[in-house]
This record gives sequence, structure tokens and C-alpha cells, in this order.
Amino acid sequence: MSLGQVGVQEVDIYYLYSPDLSVALKETLEAIRDIYESGKFKRFGMSNYRPEDVQKIYDIWKEKGGMLTTVFQGKYNAMSRHIETHLFPLLRKLGIGFYACRYARASAHTGDMYKSMYGKETLYAALDEWNVIAGHANITKAATAKEKGDALIVGASKVEQLEETLGAIEAGPLDVETATEVDATWGLVEREAPLDNYNSHAWKLN
Repeated sequence: MSLGQVGVQEVDIYYLYSPDLSVALKETLEAIRDIYESGKFKRFGMSNYRPEDVQKIYDIWKEKGGMLTTVFQGKYNAMSRHIETHLFPLLRKLGIGFYACRYARASAHTGDMYKSMYGKETLYAALDEWNVIAGHANITKAATAKEKGDALIVGASKVEQLEETLGAIEAGPLDVETATEVDATWGLVEREAPLDNYNSHAWKLN
């Protein structure tokens, strides 16, 4: 799809959504720089990259001058928190904003890819616990999936899903007791929870 097809001359953020191992990284970044210098986008963003690759790309941009990574888009919710220790410190150090995506609803229920990542007894047990917590607090399960970050990217395939998410946002923060209970579910899934939808293998913790 071209910019002309969507009726704009430039976009705000150009994302590199996942590593392409068939192409040298510097070659990819040179092509992106050409697009940037032609005025087609304002900011460069990344998603599904490991911390060491975020640093590597930052260093390449820093050496070249003129453009840096400004946004990292990632999955972050009560069942996906590895990035708190593995990625967030680096993003803050480099001055890169984090845009949280709402993937929680789809992650455990749709598609073979998701089943391979999330179809584990511990994750289903955590979902059950999540449901109980939501019931006690008289809120929807989606409302307990409070993402944190510098911005929130909301996705929905149905109007009802969008309305539910917007309602949860408008309701404001969870009460302390509910937030504490949701936080505790991370202990059930930490060892098997995937990093993201690209790096799907669980990180083995020491």
C-alpha cells in the first residue's frame, strides 16, 4: 500500500516489526534511512526485537547521525512481563518510548501460532485465576489486562471489543487489592510465558 492510496504524504512512525535474517541489518537500515530522508515518515520504531538488537540498531543510527529509534511497540500485560527486566531499563537509558499493544485477548485463544505459545496448563490456570479476580472485582477480564507504557495501542476485530477496552480505560486504575491479585498471577506463568509473538520460546530463568 502506498502513501497515495491512504491519502497522506507521510506517516508518523515507520516500524520495523521483526528481524529479517535473510538481509544484512545494515542494508535494511540503509534502505529505511533513504525512505526517511525522502520525507515519507517522521519517526522510526521497532517491535519484536531483543534488547541486544535494540542496542545494536541504536548504535548504528548513532554512528550514522540524523535519525534514532524513538519508539518500541511491544506486548505488555499481566501475562507478558519479561520486558520489565530485560527491555525497559535499556529503553529508558536510550530514551526510547514504549507503546504497549493489547494482545491479551487473542493470545490464548486464536490460531495455531498462538496455541503453540500459549497453550500451556500454567497459562490456562492463570487465565482462570484472572477470571476469578475479575469476578470478585465486578469487572471484565479485559479490564484487568492493564498495560503500562508511554502509549497504548488498542486493537479489536469487533465493535464490542473496542467498547469493552475503552470502557476499561475510562474506568481508570484498578483498586489496590485487585491490582495486587493480578500482579500475583505473573508468578504462575513467568517461566513459560513467551517474550513476544516473534521470539516465541520461553526465556529460561536462572
